[in-house]
Amino acid sequence: MATPFWYNAALTMVKPLYKWQIKKRALNTEQLQQECLERFGPFQPPKNLHALWFHVVSVGETNAAQPLIEHYLKLGHPVLVTNTTKTGQARAKSLFLKAPYEHLFQAVYLPADQKHLVQAFYQKYQPKALALVETEIWPNLIDQAQQFKVPCLLINARLSEKSAKGYSKVQGLTQGMLNGLNRLLAQDQATLERYRNLGMETNKSQVLGSIKFDIHAPDSFIQQAQQLQQDWHLSARKIITLASTHAPEEQKLLTALKPYLAQHPELLIIVVPRHPERFDEVFQATQNLNLSTQRRSLG
Repeated sequence: MATPFWYNAALTMVKPLYKWQIKKRALNTEQLQQECLERFGPFQPPKNLHALWFHVVSVGETNAAQPLIEHYLKLGHPVLVTNTTKTGQARAKSLFLKAPYEHLFQAVYLPADQKHLVQAFYQKYQPKALALVETEIWPNLIDQAQQFKVPCLLINARLSEKSAKGYSKVQGLTQGMLNGLNRLLAQDQATLERYRNLGMETNKSQVLGSIKFDIHAPDSFIQQAQQLQQDWHLSARKIITLASTHAPEEQKLLTALKPYLAQHPELLIIVVPRHPERFDEVFQATQNLNLSTQRRSLG
């Protein structure tokens, strides 16, 4: 089913704003030109035709897809990864654009979801299959997968109640995308039910759990953790890690935990905010709570 006219018209209208945002966040002219070419064409030559194509948004989705991508690379399959964010692409390249996979692996930005751009991308790369990771469903991307007879799967799928309500407001668009999926593999039952309520066919969808549980930390990470435990004299301490936090989670959690810290001096809390640009803000929050705080970056 072709994507509706209003969707494509809206994309055309917002395209100048999209280009302005790319220009605003580019670090230099070379980076800007490269990103614009990858998003709006002409696209860079494919390393390999008929690759397995994984579309991931950012760092989290790239990490989630890591064991699956690595599995196919080890089997000798060429893999194409598309990202939406700069940090996601950098993560993908740091994981796989190296020996022994560099000749099999390629990472580029996902083209803007305009029909002619997506069409040109399929024609150029000729992927064998497309795996969308977690929440990344785009109308023209899925529609053109059907046109080019490329199997399209949504893997490690998750969908919040809020997002499900948003999709339900554009039911025609949502139904078209779900009809275009050959398979939907959900992380949990709640996600599966939300997709089925939106119109996903029962016989094409199931719960398979999260592939994040298949990630194995590299040996170098394990060694680094052991070294930190030794350097920071942590072997006799109890540790709570607040990982991947957003505002105001740190403030609320640390306020609630403060009495326990006073009663148990052996307790250590390690706070790892989701976004590095918030490190100063979170450090200030710990100071405001009069908590004894050290920053790893300052040694």
